[in-house]
Amino acid sequence: MEDRYLAAAGLLLSAIPAGLFAIKFRSGSALHLISGIDPAKVRDPAALGEFVGLLFLALAGLLALAAGAVAVVPESVLPVVVGLLVGGSVAFSIALVIGLHKFQRR
Repeated sequence: MEDRYLAAAGLLLSAIPAGLFAIKFRSGSALHLISGIDPAKVRDPAALGEFVGLLFLALAGLLALAAGAVAVVPESVLPVVVGLLVGGSVAFSIALVIGLHKFQRR
């Protein structure tokens, strides 16, 4: 198997847990898994679950798109794909950290 297809398979496989976490967070039953958040101090648990679930859904989509791109784009374009994946992951992290603070009581 060519290395790029192996990398695409790895990215696609990593999208599965992100999607499952998105479903779990959106149902509101996994708020205790969010590090640094005390569920007792959350103003609106349902909105927090929707927010985190949406971000994880976006991450799963980003990983799936990156998997498809790695599998089909020419090798000369792969550094751009990797750069977009890294940039998207950083944006995900920043949005998550900033957003989590909006849901906590002070």
